[in-house]
Amino acid sequence: MLSIFGDLFQYASFAIFILVVCFALRVVYNIFLHPLAVYPGPRLWSCTGHLHHDLHQLHQQYGPVAWSDIYSSPHGKPKLEKNKRWGLGDLYYASIASPIESVHRRNRRALMGAFTERAVQDQTLIAAEYIALMVMKGRDKIAADNGAIVVDLVDWLNFLYFDISGHLSFGESFHSVANEKAPPWVEISCSFGKGSLAIPKHIAEKAEFHKELARVRFQQRLNAMDAGEQYDYLAYLQKYNEEKGVAIPPHELQKNMMMLIFAGPETTGTAFAAIFSQLVRHPSMLTKLQEEVRNTFIEESALNTAAVRKLKYLTAVIQEGLRLAPPTSIGNPRVIPRGGAMLCGRFVPGGTFVSMCHYPTYRSPFNFSRSDDFIPERFLKGVEGDDLSAFEPSSTGRHSCMGKRLAWAEMRLIPARVLFAFDIRPVKGYEYREFGEQKTYMFWDKETLMIEILRRTT
Repeated sequence: MLSIFGDLFQYASFAIFILVVCFALRVVYNIFLHPLAVYPGPRLWSCTGHLHHDLHQLHQQYGPVAWSDIYSSPHGKPKLEKNKRWGLGDLYYASIASPIESVHRRNRRALMGAFTERAVQDQTLIAAEYIALMVMKGRDKIAADNGAIVVDLVDWLNFLYFDISGHLSFGESFHSVANEKAPPWVEISCSFGKGSLAIPKHIAEKAEFHKELARVRFQQRLNAMDAGEQYDYLAYLQKYNEEKGVAIPPHELQKNMMMLIFAGPETTGTAFAAIFSQLVRHPSMLTKLQEEVRNTFIEESALNTAAVRKLKYLTAVIQEGLRLAPPTSIGNPRVIPRGGAMLCGRFVPGGTFVSMCHYPTYRSPFNFSRSDDFIPERFLKGVEGDDLSAFEPSSTGRHSCMGKRLAWAEMRLIPARVLFAFDIRPVKGYEYREFGEQKTYMFWDKETLMIEILRRTT
C-alpha cells in the first residue's frame, strides 16, 4: 500500500515538474522568442496577455505607433481585415460595420449616396429646423426664468441629436426637443460597450423592444417612399441606388438605419460636450470664440452650413476638442492576415489582433507638445513639436467614417447658433472635471455637464 502511494506521489511530483517546466518555457518563449517580443511593453505582461494598465501611460513610456499601417492599405502591403470576434451581433454583421469585406463593400457603396455633398446640404436643412427649435425653447425658458437657466448640456444635446438622427433615419423625429424628454434610445446608447454582463436586464429588454420599434418605423418609412420629395438617408439611398444600379437587401438597409441612429448622436454629441467642457474651463477662449461668431454674423438667419465654414477659430476649437476627447477612444481591432505583415517596421505574425486607440495617440507627447492642454491655436498656426498627421478622428482607410461631412456640418453649425443666441458661463460652485477623466467603454460614459445659459447681452 505504501509503495502504491509512493509511486503516485512520484508521478504527481513529476507531472507538476513537467507543468512548471512547460510554463517556464512558455514564459521564456513569449518574452524572448515570440514574433511579438520585439515590440516594446512590460515584459511580464507578454506572458499573461492581460491588458490591465492604462494605454496612455504605455504610449508615454514606449513611444509612438505607426497607426497608419493598421488602418490604411499602402501599395504592396496586405489589407488588415476587421476582427470578426468584435461586434454587436447581427447589427454588426449585416451593416456597413460588418467585418465581412463583401458585406461592408456592398453597404458602403449603397450608403455613399446619403453622404454626398449635395445630400449633406439638404440634411443640414433638416438639422437646422431642430437647432432653431432648441434655440427657441431655450429663449422661452430664459424669458420665463428671469433671464438665465441652468441646463445639463449632455441632456440638451441628446434631445437635439436624436431628433435629427431620428428624422434622417426614419423620416420622423422623436420630438425630444419639443417635449424635453430623451428617447429610450439614449439609455441603450449609453450602455454600448460595457459588456453584456454589465448591462441591466431592463436595458437589454428595452434594446430588444426598440429593435422591433425600429423595424416598424423603418417599414413605415419604406411605405412612404413615394409620398413626395424627402431628404433623409433613405431618400438619397433610393435615388443613388437606382442611378448606379446598386442593390442592397431591405434587412441590411434596416440594420444600417439602426446603426446610424446611434452613431451620429453619440459621436457628434460627445464632441460637442467635450468642446464646451473645455470652453467653460477656459473663459478667455469662450469669449474669443463668441466674438468670432458675433463679429462675423449680424443676423441669425445668416448662419448656415456654408457660412460657418469660414469660422477658423471655431474649426480649430472643434479639432482640439476632438483631439482631447475623440468620440471613440478605443481602436477598432484589425486582424493580421495569414502569412503575417510588417507593422512599425517589424514583422507581426498572422492572426494577431491589432488596433490604434485614439485617446493615447492624441495625448502622447511624441505626437503633440503640451499634449494634455487645450490649445486650439495648434490647428491654426501650429505648435512646435506637433505631428498633426497623427490626428485622424474619423479614422482612415476603407473603413473610415462615411458621415464625417454631416458630422462636421453639425459640429460647426450647432455651437455657432448657440453662441450667437446666448451668453454662456460656468455654474458657480460646480466642479468641472477634465473630460478625459470620465470613463469610456466603446463610447464615453458621459457625466452631467451643467452650464448657465443667459439672455444675450451684446
